[in-house]
Amino acid sequence: MLAAVVAAMPRAEAQAAGSGTVDVIEVSGLLDPVLADFVGHAVRDVERRPGAVLVIQLNSGGAVVSDRTVASLADAIRRGPVAVWVGPSGARATGATARLAAAAGARGRAPGTRVAVTVHPDVDAPTLGDFIVGLDGRSVGGRTMHTARVVQRGGQPRREPVVQVRF
Repeated sequence: MLAAVVAAMPRAEAQAAGSGTVDVIEVSGLLDPVLADFVGHAVRDVERRPGAVLVIQLNSGGAVVSDRTVASLADAIRRGPVAVWVGPSGARATGATARLAAAAGARGRAPGTRVAVTVHPDVDAPTLGDFIVGLDGRSVGGRTMHTARVVQRGGQPRREPVVQVRF
């Protein structure tokens, strides 16, 4: 189940920092026609919004849609500002859905996850929030993300989010 990620700064201040927004959708279970349509719409929506990036939280063992549908989604993900995080721990991206993870502009995974294809994660992240913060400075679909800032907490430097996250 997804938990809300609370932005560390008010929206206006985050936008002033050039951070844009991160939309998060969850793909869990088999990729069926309804879920494939949902993902396609989410990719098209984020492409129309400057500064926005889509993060797909993936936990799927395959698809019950055609290879053509999966290939079309993978192409849209490859062209768009889309990142994929396989998580939480114990999640998987196997079968046809592993192609979606491989197509993403940035990839991450939680410890203890399984990905069927050789997908080297750009960000090893135990939580979705850590993945989003880890996107800081990365280019995703031609959009450079500014998702975090370094602050001092208890004498230790720590990165905290500065981006608006929408589920």
